[in-house]
Amino acid sequence: MIKQLFIQSDGPSDWKKKLSNQNRQWKRGKSAFEAAISWENASRSIYGLPTRIRNRLKNVTELKDATLLLGIIEHKVSLKSSGHSSQSDLWGLLKTNIGLVSMSVEAKAGEPFGQNIEQWLNKDKKKSGRQKRLEFLREVLMIEHKIPSDIKYQLIHRTASAILEAERFKTKAALMVVQSFLPDAKALDDFRKFSNLMGAEIGKNEIRQVKRICGIPLFLCWVECSLASDRQVARAIQ
Repeated sequence: MIKQLFIQSDGPSDWKKKLSNQNRQWKRGKSAFEAAISWENASRSIYGLPTRIRNRLKNVTELKDATLLLGIIEHKVSLKSSGHSSQSDLWGLLKTNIGLVSMSVEAKAGEPFGQNIEQWLNKDKKKSGRQKRLEFLREVLMIEHKIPSDIKYQLIHRTASAILEAERFKTKAALMVVQSFLPDAKALDDFRKFSNLMGAEIGKNEIRQVKRICGIPLFLCWVECSLASDRQVARAIQ
């Protein structure tokens, strides 16, 4: 079921309420906490975007003046099949030079991307539900061949969610951003494999258009951000 009513965030505590395991996830140095501080502080700026993300988008002509119009915390996107929705740490609607852009953000602070395709499929007790979902996601991403078994499932559905919301909101582009708060060579390598599959190898602090899907460009981006300082944490909770 698609949600149509949302409540404005009054600070990081509202991000905390959305977590499934607050004791484990809501700590300094964890991605949920760091993303909350980062985006709450950014929301007070003209562009509404964390500085390092905005600096990456500025390198792309179509996105260089991107401004956040709307950001939804822990936004769920239905994948039109049985199973859980794709839940982005943040989904945003951007105003850009080319019009509106659908942006999904996946925050990381040393946490892995989880199961690869093979591991995820092997946990399907019905032996068909997940395969059907994977076929749907492959069609959304316009991947012509079988998805390699070592590709991380989370990257597949998180990118698909940006595209599905682009279709729903009739935006001019889709963007999936990995916002990394700690160096993680393994996660970066997993992201590179996925971006290669999508059409262009993308590394740390890079953004590229990988393909056009249903007439709109899809951009992938990896951004390295610093952990929040005491001052930034204090500012965010004021």
